[in-house]
Amino acid sequence: MISALPAYPPQGSVMNFELDLQILSAVQLNPRISWTRLAAILSVDPSTISRRWTRMRDNRTVWTTCFAVPKPVSEHMMYAFVELSCAPGRRQQIIDVLTDEHRIYSVNCTSGSRDLFLIVSAPGLVALDGYIDDRITSISGVTGAKTHFVQSVHLDGPGSRLGFLTDSQAKDVLQTVPVPTRRIPMSESYLDLISALAGDIRRPVSDVQREVGRSVSSVSRGIEALLGVEWARWRVDIAHDHMGWEAEAMLWLRVDHPERDRVIAMVTKQPHVRLCASVVGEANLVGSFWMRDLYELDAIERRLQSAFPEVSVVDRWIIPRVAKRTGHVLDGEGLWSHFIGLQ
Repeated sequence: MISALPAYPPQGSVMNFELDLQILSAVQLNPRISWTRLAAILSVDPSTISRRWTRMRDNRTVWTTCFAVPKPVSEHMMYAFVELSCAPGRRQQIIDVLTDEHRIYSVNCTSGSRDLFLIVSAPGLVALDGYIDDRITSISGVTGAKTHFVQSVHLDGPGSRLGFLTDSQAKDVLQTVPVPTRRIPMSESYLDLISALAGDIRRPVSDVQREVGRSVSSVSRGIEALLGVEWARWRVDIAHDHMGWEAEAMLWLRVDHPERDRVIAMVTKQPHVRLCASVVGEANLVGSFWMRDLYELDAIERRLQSAFPEVSVVDRWIIPRVAKRTGHVLDGEGLWSHFIGLQ
């Protein structure tokens, strides 16, 4: 099923805008699909797809990431959502410091009683707590912090989909994803490839080959293997507020344990949900959604509370600006600026 088009395509005709979203949806399913294969699926010319992808990249409205999960067993990575309060007039200075930190995956401006919302990682609860206390709260201008430890992530960027392909088209794209014929363990050689692809999953094989110093055929086989292993992930991100979505909203929910699995199933199936995670606190479930306009938040809440009247909305936030997303730094207009990397 094709998702409804965002209101008011920001550039070009409706037809071209829809093609952009179809290309993005396909690359989310197979980030290295050849334009020739995709052209046959979408019934367009390969040069058209190449040209439109290049335009989106050049306009800094789309970027990609490749990373490994989980970390080595010796590093049991833990995550936390952190609210920060900033002294008046100091927010941008604090953002500039935070975006350079490799342990901080995402930096978001928010509404309500906090100024910033971060996603932070570290190897273990003690290390995570220490990093937040020793590094983040010590930044000049930070006046307060509140930490929500993450129990589990039910859906995040790699799992969310734009959904602008028909079921048949999505099936055809998925059939182009390589399927490993054997179990492939994580190794340094594969981690080298992931490092080379970290800031651009569609980087040409020849560029990766020059960086890792192996043969073109070895690199090509290695990249193909990475697309099918369970410990490698990719993200295809967009500057959503330049692609038809006005804002991002976060709902903090309190859900009784017997209903949790059913609520999670519903939240993760909502259109354009970007994140769903269980956390420890008064609110124990968090959902993040892209919206075409602010009124859409009311519709999201109505659907949820109609299905689950006992679920309480503890808080709701609007995220008007993203400063960093999964290691990529965005400028003041929400466009891609540069890649910092992840740790």
